[in-house]
Amino acid sequence: MAGVRRSSLREEEAAARSNGKRMKRKTPESIRIIDPVDMPYIQVVYGTNVTNEFSRHAHHRFCVGSVSKGARVFLEAGSSTIIPENAVFAVNADTAHTCKPQCREGHDYFAFCIDTEKIREVASQISDKAQDVPRVRSVLLCDAQLASEAHEMFFLLCRDSPFLQRQSAFISMISRLIIRHGDSSPTFRRTGPQPGAINRVRDFIEAHFAESISLEELSRTACLSPFHFHRLFLKNTGVSPHEYLVRSRIRKATELILQGHYLAGVAAETGFADQSHFTRAFKRIIGVTPGRYLQLNGKRNIGS
Repeated sequence: MAGVRRSSLREEEAAARSNGKRMKRKTPESIRIIDPVDMPYIQVVYGTNVTNEFSRHAHHRFCVGSVSKGARVFLEAGSSTIIPENAVFAVNADTAHTCKPQCREGHDYFAFCIDTEKIREVASQISDKAQDVPRVRSVLLCDAQLASEAHEMFFLLCRDSPFLQRQSAFISMISRLIIRHGDSSPTFRRTGPQPGAINRVRDFIEAHFAESISLEELSRTACLSPFHFHRLFLKNTGVSPHEYLVRSRIRKATELILQGHYLAGVAAETGFADQSHFTRAFKRIIGVTPGRYLQLNGKRNIGS
């Protein structure tokens, strides 16, 4: 029997190798929490290989998230809902429910736990008048664009990304959630093109490109709410406020480089967190690295 067992195991290993598989030790189950210091109204919960079944409970915050591997099962008011991979789920505050993975292998997921007052604030900005806290109509939200924005928000919050970029991603995600999936979507207040407001913000960004700028500062400059400002700026310029800021920094960086400034110093002078952030942004917008840009312009690659 021992000989048969060894032979069988060798055959299984050979078959696994032939199928391009590797025998790995399973990554342990873990749940992590992220509390962004500059965004105290949001908390991120990130679970990996979660097999635990959570007993009946309720959150005092509004929760929205997505399953990145496997599937999640929600049980609420006697009904069961399966959240498939990459789909969005949402749970209203103070709603009793249970949740578990669909399969015993577990699942990966992330969720944003957001203060209800922040949700109310965005809803009020959309209609430009006070609103009650909106509630979603169902747990499962079939919305590919919302799913994409949720994953982008998670990516930004897990990394040292710029504050303005995270704020812009948040207002886009939450406003889309409220408008498309709220039980009583606020009346959308139409606004004109507001060219004067947009030009004031452009001038402000050009004057403060090296600083850390917030969405609130820009919306105050435009004399608009953060929601309406973000929407109008994107409509008028074709890019988000953060992308406009990055492009302003890169324009200034090209001037400094051609004037002979050291590359290492240019990153700090134009407001980038470090050299790697600067190089990635420069190549994305200009098409080449800063050093290559110097060479193409007949300059010596200094300070790289």
